[in-house]
Amino acid sequence: MSQKILIEYFLQSIPESMAIFIVITAFLKKRFNFKMILILGFTAGLAIKILRMLPMTFGFHTIIQLIIVTMLTKLAYETSILNCFFATIKTILILTIYEMISLNGIAYFTEFDMKVLITNPLTRSLLMLPQLLLLILTGILITYLQKGKVEEK
Repeated sequence: MSQKILIEYFLQSIPESMAIFIVITAFLKKRFNFKMILILGFTAGLAIKILRMLPMTFGFHTIIQLIIVTMLTKLAYETSILNCFFATIKTILILTIYEMISLNGIAYFTEFDMKVLITNPLTRSLLMLPQLLLLILTGILITYLQKGKVEEK
């Protein structure tokens, strides 16, 4: 495996997947379990990284990613597939909004050429940090607002 793929997997795919599962866990009103989030993050990160390497039509990757994350959520939390799907959709929409805001903000306030920055796996991973932090904070906020309504598993 090339160094580029490993950097992308460990610095982008895993953290992004973990952040996604933190918010999904909050939406499903499940108790936060770091070990479970870590396992889900590694599993989804690997599956999605492999998927992104496959030559597929634009947009098809996203549909399969939604299915992968939904199925992993279903397996981990043993809740209805519809609840898992809607939690996944809401989380991906939030991530997309945060991504647009953070990347446009970085492009606006700096003189960096974004096309150059995203070609390097290390700088691309660093560019993703603001949206991942926002996503994690969103999961924490949702959990906090649901205080007393969280299920055991």
